[in-house]
Amino acid sequence: MNQLKPPENGYQSRIRINVIRLFYWNGAWGAATALMAFGPKFLWNQALVFTLLAVGLDVAVGVA
Repeated sequence: MNQLKPPENGYQSRIRINVIRLFYWNGAWGAATALMAFGPKFLWNQALVFTLLAVGLDVAVGVA
């Protein structure tokens, strides 16, 4: 038997959208932090410019 879900009200809809948005920002911040932590050793061989750019990206995503 196919059961229908009750329609969501405005509050539940906003909560769902905010949780999805938080999930994406958390993933972006985790990826930026991983790039900052592992990039200098494995990707660009201790190049200072790229390391500083990765730190700036991590801070920007963290603030956002």
